[in-house]
Amino acid sequence: MKPTGDYTVHFADPDIFFQWEDILQILVPRSSAFASAGTTAEGVTTCPICLSPPTAPRMTKCGHVYCFPCILHYLQIGDNTKWSRCPICFDSVNEKQLKCVRWVDPAETHPTPLAPQEVQSNDERQRTSSQEIQISSSKQRMIHLRLMYRPQLTTLALPRSATWPSSAVPPHQAPWHFVPDASSFARFMLATPNLIVKQLEEELVALEVERVMLASYDTQSSTSNVIGSKAAAKPSSEGLGVVFVRAAEERVKLQIERARVSDTEWLQAAVKRSERDIVAAERSAARTLQTTTTVLEDGLLPTDPRAVIASADTVTPDPTSAPGNGKSRRRNVNPPPRDATPPTYHFYQSSTGQPVFLHPLDIRILLARFHTYDAFPLELTLPIESLDIGSVNHDLRRRCKYLSHLPEGGEVVFAQVNVRDVVGEDAWREGGWEALVERRRKERENRHRKEERDRVRGEEREREKARLLGAYGPSNEGGGGASGVGDDVPDPEFFTSVPVPVVDVHPVAEASESQTPSQLPAWGPRSFASALHSAPTGTPRRQAPAVRDEDTWEVDMAWHDLEEQHARNATAGGGAGGKKGRKKLVLMGGGPGRRR
Repeated sequence: MKPTGDYTVHFADPDIFFQWEDILQILVPRSSAFASAGTTAEGVTTCPICLSPPTAPRMTKCGHVYCFPCILHYLQIGDNTKWSRCPICFDSVNEKQLKCVRWVDPAETHPTPLAPQEVQSNDERQRTSSQEIQISSSKQRMIHLRLMYRPQLTTLALPRSATWPSSAVPPHQAPWHFVPDASSFARFMLATPNLIVKQLEEELVALEVERVMLASYDTQSSTSNVIGSKAAAKPSSEGLGVVFVRAAEERVKLQIERARVSDTEWLQAAVKRSERDIVAAERSAARTLQTTTTVLEDGLLPTDPRAVIASADTVTPDPTSAPGNGKSRRRNVNPPPRDATPPTYHFYQSSTGQPVFLHPLDIRILLARFHTYDAFPLELTLPIESLDIGSVNHDLRRRCKYLSHLPEGGEVVFAQVNVRDVVGEDAWREGGWEALVERRRKERENRHRKEERDRVRGEEREREKARLLGAYGPSNEGGGGASGVGDDVPDPEFFTSVPVPVVDVHPVAEASESQTPSQLPAWGPRSFASALHSAPTGTPRRQAPAVRDEDTWEVDMAWHDLEEQHARNATAGGGAGGKKGRKKLVLMGGGPGRRR
């Protein structure tokens, strides 16, 4: 984000959108749902236009990533060169709205320890310190978790370390990108101009490589085989791809100049002050840990050094040291709380920063073992039993308040792990956790069985629907007298006959009584075109009504009676009848289709 913006409102409500003009760069993890939706075998997202790894990738406002030259080319081929439609979702795309993208590999992220002496205590943790889920030698999935700390009145959650919580990282201010663990766990952070310039210079190198490669292709296709000749360097002889690569280079150079101009003295002073605070916090934590370790070795303080470091920043005022003049004072009816520290949340999250959290039941088991959240291990590497996928909504925020800093609609994963080795056999039996874990396992198995039954039933319904619809499709070649799908195809003459207002029942209604007529289209599941092109293979299941001759005979008799009655009335009375003397004649038609 721009370092000059005010993002205080985002620490109070995680559902508020960021201003698009305040975004400088977007970090996209390769293992996220977005990146894995269209990856190649190497795990690199491809450009939807050229189907290659994006060169100088740019993200549109709708969230799709393209090569910078490809999206510039696409914007120029339309009628309106100022904006166009996204080729994926047809949202509006503007060149000014394109944002720089940087890929982040979770395997490259390393957890920041509390102090240099607190690096993993065993070999297994060292092997799994920078990975979320791994396959160990026993082919069992393992997850590496870190203890997160989040104050109640902010959305900033970071792993507990020497700099968090501390005065070096204010909880209601956006952290800089160089703050430990901010790039992996913070939702947004401030970027320095030097970082933006460095990333843009790397894009210039990638664009230059792309331009040289395209120029070599153009030269090989021309009559001259000399690469880099004067004829090939002329703009008139350049290929179309090289032209837009040069256009992308010019725009990147312009962005570099703007980033350098934004590096003001005030900004440089703020960056240096934050760096000094972080270094001071790390040195203070290292000294505290060293002192605590020395005391523990002497046997004077039987406690956990982590608890001492966690409480180092919490200063409790001494009530006896308050200044006084010896006079009696009125007692405060509502005294301030003894502990002025605001309530906080502790939870475990994947070390890669992905939204993978420890299951609430496992947190309860750990709390019963360690009694306080401050005594929790800073890192855990545990075997996975199951993964539950969900999304952030009002109900989840109510049940898991420690996840209320996540935006609504985001996907979360709860890892059910085996914490028996961490708790110990004695505490495991005393707490009676075996019954709760067993009940959770049975509920998980029942849920999986129900999902499997629903999946099988859905596939059976799809196959039944395909069979019913296929029964009225085009007949197989060489059907002959064998029974098959073509045996039920009606005669094409039935569809090309004279339209008569007679109610007919489609054969699908006879084949499946459970389907109501309202579920079928107005003309049935079979079109006229398929009926005309299909060959007659047999007698239709429902023939046209055979009562047309009887209806015609009854109508003729009725007209004959009408003519006789009209002749009798004409010879009977001349003008004596008039309108009052006439009687209405009702024509009755036989058969089920008669009308009154």
